[in-house]
Amino acid sequence: MGKKTYVVYAGREPGIYDSWGEASSNVVGHKGAVHQSFKDGGQAETAFTRYVENQSASTSFTSGGNKSSWASSGSKK
Repeated sequence: MGKKTYVVYAGREPGIYDSWGEASSNVVGHKGAVHQSFKDGGQAETAFTRYVENQSASTSFTSGGNKSSWASSGSKK
């Protein structure tokens, strides 16, 4: 069985993580955290990229509203 990859969409530091230990520290105790596990890194990267693109397209860029800034630097892989 392959090693899982984890995506944190909303949490302390959104991104892609290679272990639950890394991902969980960004979601456990964080209200509104959203995360998902994937069987391989390619699926995780595709899902996170699509999420970021969707957030960027639907976000208005007003005082601190640029959500793409956290996502572009959030990948931990």
